[in-house]
Amino acid sequence: MDTIIAQSTFNGDDLVNASGQINPGNQATMEGTGGTWTFTAGASKNYTAAELTVADTARAGVTASALDGAAASALTGAAKTEALAFINAARTTAGTVAMTEAEFDTDTNHSAADLAALNAGLTAKAGDAAYKAALATAGTAVETSRNVVTGISRAGNGFATTEISINQVDLKALASGFKAIADAATTGNINDSDFLAKALSATNSLLNGSIDASTKLGQSEKSIENQQEFLKNLTDTLDTGVGAMVDADMEAEAARLQALQVQQQLATQSLSIANEGPQNLLSLFR
Repeated sequence: MDTIIAQSTFNGDDLVNASGQINPGNQATMEGTGGTWTFTAGASKNYTAAELTVADTARAGVTASALDGAAASALTGAAKTEALAFINAARTTAGTVAMTEAEFDTDTNHSAADLAALNAGLTAKAGDAAYKAALATAGTAVETSRNVVTGISRAGNGFATTEISINQVDLKALASGFKAIADAATTGNINDSDFLAKALSATNSLLNGSIDASTKLGQSEKSIENQQEFLKNLTDTLDTGVGAMVDADMEAEAARLQALQVQQQLATQSLSIANEGPQNLLSLFR
Protein backbone atom coordinates (compact mmCIF):
# COMPACT_ATOMS: atom_id res chain seq x y z
CA MET A 1 0.00 0.00 0.00
CA ASP A 2 2.79 2.42 0.88
CA THR A 3 4.57 1.72 -2.42
CA ILE A 4 1.44 2.30 -4.52
CA ILE A 5 0.62 5.51 -2.64
CA ALA A 6 4.18 6.82 -2.97
CA GLN A 7 4.01 6.35 -6.76
CA SER A 8 0.60 8.00 -7.14
CA THR A 9 1.67 11.40 -8.42
CA PHE A 10 1.20 12.92 -11.87
CA ASN A 11 3.31 15.82 -13.13
CA GLY A 12 4.23 16.56 -9.52
CA ASP A 13 0.58 16.86 -8.44
CA ASP A 14 -0.31 14.83 -5.35
CA LEU A 15 -3.95 14.01 -4.56
CA VAL A 16 -3.39 11.08 -2.17
CA ASN A 17 -0.70 12.45 0.19
CA ALA A 18 1.93 10.44 -1.64
CA SER A 19 4.65 12.91 -0.72
CA GLY A 20 3.45 13.36 2.87
CA GLN A 21 4.93 11.74 5.93
CA ILE A 22 3.18 10.04 8.82
CA ASN A 23 4.50 11.46 12.07
CA PRO A 24 3.77 10.02 15.53
CA GLY A 25 1.34 12.90 16.01
CA ASN A 26 -0.97 11.68 13.25
CA GLN A 27 -0.08 8.00 13.00
CA ALA A 28 -2.79 5.47 13.75
CA THR A 29 -2.17 3.26 16.79
CA MET A 30 -3.65 0.12 18.28
CA GLU A 31 -2.65 -0.48 21.86
CA GLY A 32 -3.73 -2.93 24.54
CA THR A 33 -3.13 -2.91 28.25
CA GLY A 34 -4.79 -4.99 30.92
CA GLY A 35 -6.82 -6.99 28.40
CA THR A 36 -8.41 -3.91 26.81
CA TRP A 37 -7.49 -2.77 23.28
CA THR A 38 -8.03 0.68 21.85
CA PHE A 39 -7.62 1.85 18.25
CA THR A 40 -6.88 5.48 17.41
CA ALA A 41 -7.13 6.52 13.77
CA GLY A 42 -4.67 8.90 12.13
CA ALA A 43 -5.36 12.61 12.44
CA SER A 44 -4.86 13.24 8.69
CA LYS A 45 -2.79 16.37 9.23
CA ASN A 46 0.28 18.00 7.75
CA TYR A 47 2.69 19.78 10.10
CA THR A 48 5.16 22.56 9.52
CA ALA A 49 8.84 22.21 10.42
CA ALA A 50 8.34 24.58 13.36
CA GLU A 51 5.45 22.50 14.74
CA LEU A 52 7.47 19.30 14.50
CA THR A 53 10.41 21.00 16.21
CA VAL A 54 8.18 21.97 19.15
CA ALA A 55 6.95 18.39 19.39
CA ASP A 56 10.49 16.99 19.28
CA THR A 57 11.52 19.38 22.04
CA ALA A 58 8.59 18.23 24.17
CA ARG A 59 9.57 14.61 23.64
CA ALA A 60 13.24 15.20 24.44
CA GLY A 61 12.31 16.94 27.68
CA VAL A 62 10.49 13.92 29.11
CA THR A 63 12.20 11.81 31.76
CA ALA A 64 10.57 8.84 33.42
CA SER A 65 11.37 7.84 37.00
CA ALA A 66 13.75 4.89 36.88
CA LEU A 67 12.26 1.82 38.55
CA ASP A 68 14.40 -0.58 40.54
CA GLY A 69 13.58 -4.24 41.13
CA ALA A 70 11.38 -3.56 44.15
CA ALA A 71 9.39 -0.83 42.42
CA ALA A 72 8.95 -2.98 39.33
CA SER A 73 7.72 -6.06 41.22
CA ALA A 74 5.23 -3.87 43.09
CA LEU A 75 3.38 -2.98 39.87
CA THR A 76 -0.09 -4.46 39.40
CA GLY A 77 -2.87 -4.60 36.83
CA ALA A 78 -2.40 -2.78 33.52
CA ALA A 79 0.92 -1.26 34.64
CA LYS A 80 2.29 -4.73 35.42
CA THR A 81 1.13 -6.13 32.05
CA GLU A 82 2.78 -3.24 30.23
CA ALA A 83 6.04 -3.53 32.17
CA LEU A 84 6.23 -7.28 31.55
CA ALA A 85 5.67 -6.64 27.82
CA PHE A 86 8.61 -4.19 27.71
CA ILE A 87 10.91 -6.67 29.44
CA ASN A 88 9.92 -9.66 27.32
CA ALA A 89 10.23 -7.67 24.08
CA ALA A 90 13.86 -7.00 25.00
CA ARG A 91 14.39 -10.62 26.01
CA THR A 92 12.96 -11.81 22.69
CA THR A 93 15.41 -9.55 20.86
CA ALA A 94 18.28 -10.86 22.98
CA GLY A 95 17.17 -14.47 22.46
CA THR A 96 16.62 -15.19 26.15
CA VAL A 97 13.72 -16.91 27.94
CA ALA A 98 10.66 -14.75 28.59
CA MET A 99 9.81 -13.70 32.14
CA THR A 100 6.61 -15.06 33.69
CA GLU A 101 4.25 -13.04 35.88
CA ALA A 102 5.34 -15.06 38.92
CA GLU A 103 8.97 -14.26 38.23
CA PHE A 104 8.10 -10.61 37.72
CA ASP A 105 6.72 -10.42 41.29
CA THR A 106 10.16 -11.28 42.77
CA ASP A 107 12.57 -8.37 43.11
CA THR A 108 15.73 -10.37 42.49
CA ASN A 109 14.51 -11.67 39.12
CA HIS A 110 14.85 -8.20 37.56
CA SER A 111 18.30 -8.03 36.01
CA ALA A 112 19.99 -4.81 34.97
CA ALA A 113 19.03 -5.52 31.35
CA ASP A 114 15.39 -6.10 32.33
CA LEU A 115 15.21 -2.84 34.27
CA ALA A 116 16.95 -0.96 31.44
CA ALA A 117 14.39 -2.26 28.93
CA LEU A 118 11.51 -1.45 31.28
CA ASN A 119 12.63 2.11 31.97
CA ALA A 120 13.47 2.73 28.30
CA GLY A 121 9.97 1.57 27.34
CA LEU A 122 8.32 3.80 29.93
CA THR A 123 10.42 6.79 28.87
CA ALA A 124 9.62 6.23 25.18
CA LYS A 125 5.91 5.95 25.97
CA ALA A 126 5.96 9.17 28.00
CA GLY A 127 7.92 10.89 25.22
CA ASP A 128 5.44 9.82 22.55
CA ALA A 129 2.58 11.06 24.71
CA ALA A 130 4.29 14.45 25.04
CA TYR A 131 4.94 14.53 21.28
CA LYS A 132 1.29 13.83 20.48
CA ALA A 133 0.09 16.35 23.02
CA ALA A 134 2.27 19.04 21.42
CA LEU A 135 0.72 18.29 18.01
CA ALA A 136 -2.85 17.89 19.25
CA THR A 137 -3.94 21.38 18.17
CA ALA A 138 -1.32 21.95 15.47
CA GLY A 139 -1.25 21.08 11.78
CA THR A 140 -3.74 21.48 8.99
CA ALA A 141 -6.12 18.94 7.54
CA VAL A 142 -4.74 17.01 4.57
CA GLU A 143 -8.03 16.82 2.71
CA THR A 144 -8.17 19.92 0.52
CA SER A 145 -9.52 20.58 -2.95
CA ARG A 146 -7.43 21.09 -6.10
CA ASN A 147 -8.48 22.96 -9.22
CA VAL A 148 -7.64 21.01 -12.36
CA VAL A 149 -7.72 22.56 -15.85
CA THR A 150 -10.05 20.58 -18.10
CA GLY A 151 -10.35 22.70 -21.25
CA ILE A 152 -10.45 26.10 -22.93
CA SER A 153 -13.45 28.37 -23.44
CA ARG A 154 -13.88 31.55 -25.47
CA ALA A 155 -14.80 34.57 -23.38
CA GLY A 156 -15.35 37.83 -25.25
CA ASN A 157 -12.36 38.50 -27.48
CA GLY A 158 -10.05 36.08 -25.66
CA PHE A 159 -9.75 32.56 -24.34
CA ALA A 160 -10.05 31.27 -20.78
CA THR A 161 -9.46 27.92 -19.11
CA THR A 162 -12.21 25.80 -17.59
CA GLU A 163 -11.57 24.00 -14.29
CA ILE A 164 -13.14 21.45 -11.97
CA SER A 165 -12.46 21.03 -8.25
CA ILE A 166 -11.08 17.65 -7.12
CA ASN A 167 -11.13 16.58 -3.47
CA GLN A 168 -7.81 15.34 -2.12
CA VAL A 169 -7.83 12.24 0.11
CA ASP A 170 -5.29 11.06 2.67
CA LEU A 171 -4.55 7.43 1.83
CA LYS A 172 -1.36 7.64 3.89
CA ALA A 173 -3.35 7.85 7.12
CA LEU A 174 -5.48 4.84 6.08
CA ALA A 175 -2.37 2.81 5.32
CA SER A 176 -1.03 3.78 8.73
CA GLY A 177 -4.17 2.38 10.32
CA PHE A 178 -3.86 -1.00 8.59
CA LYS A 179 -0.20 -1.13 9.57
CA ALA A 180 -1.05 -0.44 13.21
CA ILE A 181 -3.44 -3.41 13.27
CA ALA A 182 -0.87 -5.68 11.59
CA ASP A 183 1.84 -4.61 14.04
CA ALA A 184 -0.45 -5.21 17.00
CA ALA A 185 -1.27 -8.68 15.70
CA THR A 186 2.42 -9.63 15.48
CA THR A 187 3.84 -7.93 18.56
CA GLY A 188 0.98 -7.56 21.03
CA ASN A 189 -0.78 -9.96 23.36
CA ILE A 190 -3.49 -10.99 20.92
CA ASN A 191 -4.87 -13.54 23.38
CA ASP A 192 -6.80 -10.71 25.02
CA SER A 193 -10.50 -11.40 24.76
CA ASP A 194 -11.37 -8.22 22.86
CA PHE A 195 -8.43 -8.08 20.44
CA LEU A 196 -10.17 -9.66 17.44
CA ALA A 197 -13.36 -7.67 18.03
CA LYS A 198 -11.43 -4.39 18.24
CA ALA A 199 -9.26 -5.31 15.24
CA LEU A 200 -12.36 -6.18 13.18
CA SER A 201 -14.06 -2.92 14.16
CA ALA A 202 -10.97 -0.88 13.27
CA THR A 203 -10.52 -2.73 9.98
CA ASN A 204 -14.15 -2.09 8.98
CA SER A 205 -13.73 1.59 9.82
CA LEU A 206 -10.59 1.81 7.68
CA LEU A 207 -12.30 -0.14 4.90
CA ASN A 208 -15.18 2.34 4.88
CA GLY A 209 -12.66 5.16 4.73
CA SER A 210 -10.93 3.46 1.78
CA ILE A 211 -14.23 3.02 -0.05
CA ASP A 212 -15.09 6.68 0.58
CA ALA A 213 -11.67 7.76 -0.73
CA SER A 214 -12.08 5.52 -3.78
CA THR A 215 -15.49 7.04 -4.46
CA LYS A 216 -14.14 10.59 -4.30
CA LEU A 217 -11.23 9.78 -6.62
CA GLY A 218 -13.51 7.79 -8.93
CA GLN A 219 -15.93 10.71 -9.28
CA SER A 220 -13.09 13.07 -10.08
CA GLU A 221 -11.59 10.61 -12.55
CA LYS A 222 -14.94 10.18 -14.31
CA SER A 223 -15.40 13.95 -14.51
CA ILE A 224 -11.99 14.35 -16.12
CA GLU A 225 -12.66 11.48 -18.53
CA ASN A 226 -15.96 13.10 -19.58
CA GLN A 227 -14.15 16.40 -20.16
CA GLN A 228 -11.48 14.62 -22.19
CA GLU A 229 -14.11 12.86 -24.31
CA PHE A 230 -15.96 16.14 -24.86
CA LEU A 231 -12.76 17.95 -25.89
CA LYS A 232 -11.83 15.09 -28.23
CA ASN A 233 -15.24 15.22 -29.92
CA LEU A 234 -15.03 19.01 -30.12
CA THR A 235 -11.58 18.81 -31.71
CA ASP A 236 -12.81 16.25 -34.24
CA THR A 237 -15.78 18.50 -35.06
CA LEU A 238 -13.52 21.52 -35.55
CA ASP A 239 -11.16 19.51 -37.76
CA THR A 240 -14.09 18.33 -39.88
CA GLY A 241 -15.47 21.88 -40.16
CA VAL A 242 -12.12 23.35 -41.12
CA GLY A 243 -11.61 20.55 -43.63
CA ALA A 244 -15.00 21.25 -45.18
CA MET A 245 -14.17 24.96 -45.45
CA VAL A 246 -10.84 24.22 -47.12
CA ASP A 247 -12.41 21.78 -49.54
CA ALA A 248 -15.07 24.33 -50.48
CA ASP A 249 -12.42 26.99 -51.17
CA MET A 250 -10.46 24.59 -53.35
CA GLU A 251 -13.56 23.87 -55.44
CA ALA A 252 -14.19 27.60 -55.90
CA GLU A 253 -10.61 28.23 -56.94
CA ALA A 254 -10.75 25.33 -59.38
CA ALA A 255 -13.94 26.74 -60.99
CA ARG A 256 -12.38 30.20 -61.17
CA LEU A 257 -9.25 28.81 -62.82
CA GLN A 258 -11.34 26.98 -65.38
CA ALA A 259 -13.29 30.16 -66.14
CA LEU A 260 -10.06 32.12 -66.64
CA GLN A 261 -8.80 29.43 -69.00
CA VAL A 262 -11.99 29.69 -71.08
CA GLN A 263 -11.65 33.49 -71.18
CA GLN A 264 -8.05 33.13 -72.32
CA GLN A 265 -9.08 30.76 -75.10
CA LEU A 266 -11.86 33.13 -76.23
CA ALA A 267 -9.43 36.06 -76.29
CA THR A 268 -7.03 34.04 -78.42
CA GLN A 269 -9.82 33.13 -80.83
CA SER A 270 -10.97 36.79 -81.03
CA LEU A 271 -7.42 37.95 -81.84
CA SER A 272 -7.12 35.30 -84.50
CA ILE A 273 -10.38 36.37 -86.12
CA ALA A 274 -9.31 40.03 -86.02
CA ASN A 275 -6.02 39.21 -87.73
CA GLU A 276 -7.83 37.34 -90.51
CA GLY A 277 -10.03 40.40 -91.40
CA PRO A 278 -7.40 42.37 -93.45
CA GLN A 279 -6.30 39.25 -95.26
CA ASN A 280 -9.87 38.64 -96.36
CA LEU A 281 -10.16 42.21 -97.71
CA LEU A 282 -6.93 41.91 -99.73
CA SER A 283 -8.13 38.67 -101.29
CA LEU A 284 -11.02 40.58 -102.92
CA PHE A 285 -8.53 42.63 -105.08
CA ARG A 286 -6.75 39.59 -106.44
